[in-house]
Amino acid sequence: MKGYEFIGQRAEDPVWSLDSKRIYFNWNKENKLVGDKYYYDLRSGELNILELEKYDELPPRSYTKTQKGEFLFQREGDIFLFSPEKNKTRTLLKTYDHKSLKGLDEKEDGFYYLRSSNIYHFDLQSGSIRQISNFSKGSS
Repeated sequence: MKGYEFIGQRAEDPVWSLDSKRIYFNWNKENKLVGDKYYYDLRSGELNILELEKYDELPPRSYTKTQKGEFLFQREGDIFLFSPEKNKTRTLLKTYDHKSLKGLDEKEDGFYYLRSSNIYHFDLQSGSIRQISNFSKGSS
């Protein structure tokens, strides 16, 4: 048996696309110093290497699914909403400072996020933002 010399390293870190049509994973198929990011397309049955320019297409590691079937997620400190029905990702919050998604509100028509130690609410219908807390650093 040739082992890794025959098949390369095992595929790792699989993650499904939000539309469930592709699966992405890391694989060092050719035993190079560094492996590649691959995807398998379920419709075509093709296995491809993901081009570096297309890394922004990678699905998020974690997300919140709404009752409408949309996916709320964050990437690099910004917050997005993916609609499988439209096959579109909408940028909701994109700023220089980091934000941390905390979850949907009770009616699922908005979400809470943390920014600079304060909690905010984003309304998905109107796009309005409401600050919930106002913590500030005091001097000691």
